[in-house]
Amino acid sequence: MAMSLARQLTELTAFAQLSADDVEAIAALGKMVRLSPSDVLCDQGHAPDGLYLVLSGSLALVREPNSKNPITVDVLHDGAFFAAKSLFEVSALPYRV
Repeated sequence: MAMSLARQLTELTAFAQLSADDVEAIAALGKMVRLSPSDVLCDQGHAPDGLYLVLSGSLALVREPNSKNPITVDVLHDGAFFAAKSLFEVSALPYRV
C-alpha cells in the first residue's frame, strides 16, 4: 500500500516539526508524481508552476547549452526542494529537470 503524501512529508526534516494538521493542509495542496528516468519534469527556459520536492529517488538538473553537450548542474535527492523561486516570481528555469 502506498504511503500518503502527508505521511511522507512528516518523514522529511523540513516538515518534521509541523503539527499533523499543518502537514495535512500542505499535503492537500500538493500532488504526487512518479517519474521514469527519461521523463522531463520541467524544461529549460520555461517557468515552473510551483514548488517541487523530491520524496524519494533523485532528479538531475541539466543545463543544455546545445543539444549535443548537456551538463548536469546538480543531482537532487530525498528531501530536496527546487523551483521555490517560482512561489515569489515568474522566471524561466536555467536548466531541465
